[in-house]
Amino acid sequence: AIFHLPRNKKFSLQFMASLVLSILLFGLIIFGIQKSTNNASYQLIKIEELIKEKNYEAVITRATDALDNPSSYKAQLLFQRSFAYIELNKQELAIDDLENSVQLHKEFPEAYFNLAILYSSQGASKKAEEAVKIAYQLKPQNEDYIKLYEQIMGERP
Repeated sequence: AIFHLPRNKKFSLQFMASLVLSILLFGLIIFGIQKSTNNASYQLIKIEELIKEKNYEAVITRATDALDNPSSYKAQLLFQRSFAYIELNKQELAIDDLENSVQLHKEFPEAYFNLAILYSSQGASKKAEEAVKIAYQLKPQNEDYIKLYEQIMGERP
């Protein structure tokens, strides 16, 4: 409808078709932008940027909002929010998020590692031992995990 042969030009039809196409394209672009900004993986990228900027309050806000529609990223969103809570010295909230995170994703060594540190700092030695054992089992080659294991368990793994 937009393009006609040179002798068969119909300006009003061509103009209307061009207008409809422009409106349709604009609507699809807006829909695509909204769909991607509401996507949990997009939110995780933005959260990483906020962590680099050390804007932990914004991390908590963005992660909390993203948890309304987490897709398959709920454990990661909880982990990122727990990191912000740790940085803001809100250990109980961080522990809650990390515990929920490991319930959702059993093989999440970073979450177990952070849990071990938090449990240890609160004097919950049994929980710290359990968490560090799991973290070490999941990443036995990681030097930080080995050091934490030695610190909490009092022996080499």
